[in-house]
Amino acid sequence: MSTYVYQADSQRLQTGLGAIGLPVSATPTPDFTCSISCYLYRNPDGSIRWIWPVGADQPDFLRFYQVGSQRAQVFIWLVRLLFRLKLGRLVAQDRLILYTTVDGYQLFRRSQLNRWALFMGTPSPNRKLVLWYSTRSSKSYFLKIALTSPATNTLRQEALALRQVQRVPFLELETPRLKSYSGAVLIQEDMGLADGRQTTQLADFPSGALQELVSRNWHTQLLQQTDFWLQARETVSELWITNDPRIPVSLLIKLEQLMRSINEQSPVPLAAAHGDFTPRNALLMGDRLCVVDWALYQAGLPGLYDLFHFLYQSTTLIEHKGYGVIRQQIDATLNQPEWQLFRERHPIDTNLSEMLYLVHTITHHLSAYSRQEEWHQQTDWQLTTWNDALTYWLNRTQAVSAQKLLLHDLAFWSEA
Repeated sequence: MSTYVYQADSQRLQTGLGAIGLPVSATPTPDFTCSISCYLYRNPDGSIRWIWPVGADQPDFLRFYQVGSQRAQVFIWLVRLLFRLKLGRLVAQDRLILYTTVDGYQLFRRSQLNRWALFMGTPSPNRKLVLWYSTRSSKSYFLKIALTSPATNTLRQEALALRQVQRVPFLELETPRLKSYSGAVLIQEDMGLADGRQTTQLADFPSGALQELVSRNWHTQLLQQTDFWLQARETVSELWITNDPRIPVSLLIKLEQLMRSINEQSPVPLAAAHGDFTPRNALLMGDRLCVVDWALYQAGLPGLYDLFHFLYQSTTLIEHKGYGVIRQQIDATLNQPEWQLFRERHPIDTNLSEMLYLVHTITHHLSAYSRQEEWHQQTDWQLTTWNDALTYWLNRTQAVSAQKLLLHDLAFWSEA
């Protein structure tokens, strides 16, 4: 193991595994004498992505892998083939030896782990370690360990959401069961979705399950009294104060113009929302929709929030297409007979609801991005989509003249 390359990862492992009572060290010491031999796979920047035991005969780390492209499908096929041929070691990019204490090793053995794999987490303010493990009784779980204060908060939110949906279960979609939660550690059942089918097409989901998801806790409230609107206004003010040079000023100007064009005193339809309903968190097992990762669940977001979010995220981040395609998909979806009936049962101004979706998702994500040291390419794709969406709605509502919008767009591209 290269202690220089993996120094930050070693610290995360010590912090995370220490939180569940398993002390580890990257080097042997008089106290840390028991070794745990592992393989690892790296991120493009050289940091550790996945860890699994040397003796593993199945690629359990693929449970953390998002199947979003043909290239990803080929990678999965190749990895599974190598493990089937007993050549799984060829997937590893390095070998890692962790050292623990005698008590730690005994705890590791008493846990009766039959198989396990560890994901080191996505670089962000909400970073978590995620351990998948299977016991000798063939039950399997995901154990999430928060590494930061924001991550601890999102774990708390996810625990509350899972408890709520367990008290009042969905009828037509599946959610994971919460096994335990305490502070910075959450354990939930593995729903057996390793072979579940991901899709970027909203139409592939059972319409009944999708409508049940977006109509939960449907109610109406004055916009100026809603939590998400108040938070959005506060976040915009904070973004101006922070003055992150990576965030185009023209984008913030257009966002404020859109918010000013909306009547705060009008009642708006709200509903509970998953908050991150995307292809990576929604899988099909047969004809059943299974939804995981409820960390961003909220009880009162703009109506149809999850529908809009799925179309925005899948089109922008997976299909790499712009707002023009998103616009077509939204219109095509809402004009389908089942969604026309839904809108009769749940009266909603879909134009206003999409604008409110934009207000929430842009402020939420920009706040998170401003706390990140480095931005991924996907962030730039998001900024472009949001800019085009804001231009569309400001033009359609005539909140800003075409000339000013053109100037804003020119400024955006010069800043981007």
